[in-house]
Amino acid sequence: MKSMSAIARRVALGAPTARLAHMGGMHTARCPAAWRTATRALCQKGGTTTAADGDKEPTVDESESDAGLRERLLAAALKEVPTHGWSVAALSAGAVSCGLSATAHGALPDGPIELVRYFNAQSDDALRAELAARASELAQLDVHDRLIVAMEARLKLLEPYAATWPQVRSR
Repeated sequence: MKSMSAIARRVALGAPTARLAHMGGMHTARCPAAWRTATRALCQKGGTTTAADGDKEPTVDESESDAGLRERLLAAALKEVPTHGWSVAALSAGAVSCGLSATAHGALPDGPIELVRYFNAQSDDALRAELAARASELAQLDVHDRLIVAMEARLKLLEPYAATWPQVRSR
């Protein structure tokens, strides 16, 4: 998975460049940890980056990695797909449900395509787990019947998203 770049974060947050360029007199290029904390705080509702904002500390857990934040955002957005489809609206609603700014979806450079990839990866993992759990049952079946069981299991994973799946094919 791609890591969120500084440019993607800046664009996603819609923050003024001057505010992000300097934090407490230090240039962000010399302080990547401060950059990460500041951008996450800007994404977080109510988060701040400087003492001038009222001595608030950033409200985002610094130990959460970029991948962890992306995972959380994509998982929440996936729950919004039946309502909003495979769209930026689903990503925004997912961000809000995570306690992030609605513009935090900009941290995903490929937008809704990343949501589709995430869904496919999650479905692959769930299918592997189900087939592994049913290994003894499947061992007694012919190859043809095993394939039918696997296809039915995969289609069952798609069922909650069936109404919105044509949007994916059009992307």
